[in-house]
Amino acid sequence: MNMPIQASIAAALENRRGQREHIEQLHRTWLTLSGSIDAMLGAVTDASGRLDLGESLTPEQYSVTGEPRLEKSEAEIRELRQAVGALAPDIEAINRRVHRETVNIGVIGRTQAGKSTLLRTITGLGPETIPSTDLNPTTAARSRMFHSPGRADADITLLTWPEFRDSYLEPLHRQAGRDDPVPASPDEFLHYPYTRLLEAHRGRSGDSESGLIEQKYLNRLCVAQESFDSYRDLLTGSERTLHIEQLRELRPYVAYPENDKDLRRPYHAVRDVRIYCAFPGVDVENLVLVDLPGAGEAGLDIDRQFLRDLKNEVDVLLQIKRPTEGHAFFDETDWDVLRLADAARMGVAPADFVSVVINSDPSHVTPAMLDNAAAKAREVVERNSLPLLVGNVADTAEVRADIFGPVLRGLAEHLAQMDLAAAGAVLTQARGLAERAINLADWLADMARRRGERVPDEEKALRTEAKRLRNTIAKELSDLRSEYDRQVRDAEPVPEVSDSITMARDRLMKWADGGFGAGSHRHWLALIEPAMIADPGETRDDQCTLVRQELRKEFSQVDGSLASAVGRLHQAVATILQTRLSTHLVPEGASALNALLAMAQQHRLETLSAALEELIRFPTSYGSIFLRVGRPIVRRISPRHGQIPGEHGIPAPGEPGMSAPGEDQIASRAAKVGRSLYAGARKGVTAAGTAGGHPAVVVGVAGAQVAAELAPIFAEWIWQEQITDDSADGLHEVLYKAFRQAVDRIDERMRDEAGRLTEVLAAVVDQFFDQFARSPGVEDEFARLCWPIRQVLWPATFDGRAAAVAAALRQVADAASASGEAARAVLASASSADRRAAGPRSGSAVQALGHEGLADDDVGPLD
Repeated sequence: MNMPIQASIAAALENRRGQREHIEQLHRTWLTLSGSIDAMLGAVTDASGRLDLGESLTPEQYSVTGEPRLEKSEAEIRELRQAVGALAPDIEAINRRVHRETVNIGVIGRTQAGKSTLLRTITGLGPETIPSTDLNPTTAARSRMFHSPGRADADITLLTWPEFRDSYLEPLHRQAGRDDPVPASPDEFLHYPYTRLLEAHRGRSGDSESGLIEQKYLNRLCVAQESFDSYRDLLTGSERTLHIEQLRELRPYVAYPENDKDLRRPYHAVRDVRIYCAFPGVDVENLVLVDLPGAGEAGLDIDRQFLRDLKNEVDVLLQIKRPTEGHAFFDETDWDVLRLADAARMGVAPADFVSVVINSDPSHVTPAMLDNAAAKAREVVERNSLPLLVGNVADTAEVRADIFGPVLRGLAEHLAQMDLAAAGAVLTQARGLAERAINLADWLADMARRRGERVPDEEKALRTEAKRLRNTIAKELSDLRSEYDRQVRDAEPVPEVSDSITMARDRLMKWADGGFGAGSHRHWLALIEPAMIADPGETRDDQCTLVRQELRKEFSQVDGSLASAVGRLHQAVATILQTRLSTHLVPEGASALNALLAMAQQHRLETLSAALEELIRFPTSYGSIFLRVGRPIVRRISPRHGQIPGEHGIPAPGEPGMSAPGEDQIASRAAKVGRSLYAGARKGVTAAGTAGGHPAVVVGVAGAQVAAELAPIFAEWIWQEQITDDSADGLHEVLYKAFRQAVDRIDERMRDEAGRLTEVLAAVVDQFFDQFARSPGVEDEFARLCWPIRQVLWPATFDGRAAAVAAALRQVADAASASGEAARAVLASASSADRRAAGPRSGSAVQALGHEGLADDDVGPLD
């Protein structure tokens, strides 16, 4: 080899390295674009389903669908996604190409065409490493031979069980006529009845052609099943790479066994093989030969694997052909190879990418056969500008001179241009799809935003509904307030309190009539009479205390009726709020308003919280009716000193100027009597002096006169009833009258208080109405309170459809915007890579390598 070839190839590889940064960026942005288009399609599909509700939408919601439906954009996105996905392998291939540090020459050929022989001639490897195909074909595993001076070893990459199942079992299972699921696990595969199915086929006479074909695939599956123990651990083990120290040990991993009965078949677990050795007479560094799988592997998707390998692994493809007697030189299988090669070249000129090699093999090919084959081949290659190479693949000199040498020279001359052409073709497509994606995404984002603006605003609708709700509650609270105002106008006491006063009065009078709790008047006299004899003062005190306690006990129970009256008010308010706010906010039960208060406090609704708190705490702040009204009266039932009515101008009980004889009245009257008597005494002193009497005698007379005047005035009283004697009957009479007077007075005053309580309750309702329904801005608090249960309160407005439509359209707009940004990033990356990879572009792509109904001696154009 001469230096220019080495230098040219090395320079081309260095140029590849210079493209890596830009191609990597393109690859990353393309993956982002692909994902964003998937998301955009998902968003549009979801939005289409939500918008396609027809008459089930409300009129406002239905108006949103008045613009063009989303089906059109959905179809366009699907087409775009398909195009983006179709270009993804090419972008991946370009990315792998610029990161590949080797020049790869792929070799393809049908069984016995000479492919293995050519590889052995170039690499110097023996048949144990590159098996002969004279008896059995090699497997579908791809082998790569690296020109590596100083090495003679290999690395094997293993399949996993899922990969083996999907790439090997699945296609054979289907071709064998099975429509049930392929065995999912190794154990299922081992026990699947492939052998029984094959025997059933063989037992049928007159089996159709399809039945015979199915037998072929079933036979392959049976062999894989019977030999499974030899490679099961390779599929399921943790190690995914095997290193082969000695190349002579490689054969079981790359070829079928020479003995068909041999059940050691580890090649089933092989994904690919990397062989390292020195190529004799070759001094081009970084050179790789790729042994591509051929069409001999029945049932396997060789076309797809072959195409992927061509794009990712091959710079130049050599198609090896050997003339055979009685067969067309170029048949449909050969055209299939050329079609796949054309699909894989990615902008590289066909003449630079594919070469047809005729194996002249003098031991099997006569000169006449060779001339005929060459003539047929020239018709194909000249029409499509493909190189034609002829030589004996087993002859080292001929291979170097006529086959391998021209291939290396072509790479030296054109590899850099081929790299640029491949990248340029992909970049051109990437730019076009990016611009298409930008246009579609921008249109879709704008359309989704415009449609989203027409979806009813839930927040605005909530404010409207909350204000209506506030107004309704205000009307019903106003009606309640009016009812309490009417009761005030009609001077209606609170019925619970009035009834409770009546019941307390009845119980007290019954108690008094029953001997003040003794059971009867007679029993009381029997108990009290001895006590009055022994200590009338103490007895009177004790009986007055007993009466006071009974009055307190019974009339204090009236306060419980206040709680009932307020509870009735609370229940009336709770019913109004429960009806309008639902039991979710105002639950049933005694704690309804407390639950609503807790909710209002939780949402920090200050106005509503204050109104509810004042209403709930009213009974505590109002206090006890009895303590306010009855206590001063009850205290007056006790034995006290007072004046005798009618004496010295003192009015009788009930007369004007006569109330209960209190100590203040006694002191005032005593002072008045004292002054009049003192005046009389002065007159007496003056008369005595005139008569010559002693002044001291006069004063003594005056004191006696005063005592005489005052003595009949003072007596003992209970309430306004004078105690006239120390008998039990006298005490009973006075105590009963005083008790009845106290009951009457407390009854009267508590009923007055009950009337005022009606006014108080009316004021409470009025205050709650003002705070809860009229406070400025309270409708905003209603909206915040009702937001969590808006769908419960207003199902027709907040059924979730409008919100779902709005959310779906926002998602479409966001996804479209993201796709637009991703497409712009691709465009920028493509432009940057294109500037770096600027160079001559190849000609137009081959339009049709195939042909319809060609005869054996016909050829079709490559472009």
